[in-house]
Amino acid sequence: MGFYCDRYSMFRSPKQKKTGEETVTQFQRGLSVLNIDLTYAYSPEAKGRVERCNGTLQDHLVKEMCLLGIDNYDVANVYLPEFIADYNRRFAVEPIESFDRHRPLDKTDNLGFLFSVHDFRTISKKLQAHYDGKVY
Repeated sequence: MGFYCDRYSMFRSPKQKKTGEETVTQFQRGLSVLNIDLTYAYSPEAKGRVERCNGTLQDHLVKEMCLLGIDNYDVANVYLPEFIADYNRRFAVEPIESFDRHRPLDKTDNLGFLFSVHDFRTISKKLQAHYDGKVY
């Protein structure tokens, strides 16, 4: 029902349109189609919670894998469930409510289409569209 994140550019574009509106990222568009609310962490405490988790995963996980001699994706993927179980054992907090707020996926949603890059282009008088330095 909701996604809580920092204001990193993947989640929120720093660019604004000429009309003053915020540019929508592909991530925001995908969440919008799935009817998931996006909430940004603004206070230092809220940003700290997000950053602390990311920092732990980026720093601790990489160092632990190095100590274990894990140096490729296949071995890392085998080790990851063990790391997640240990991480959850040490840091997980029981929710106040046990009600699962995840919505079931609507069978009519085409995830391949949803997770593809969408962009608007103007067709020229020659019936061409320009995208990423190419003419179509």
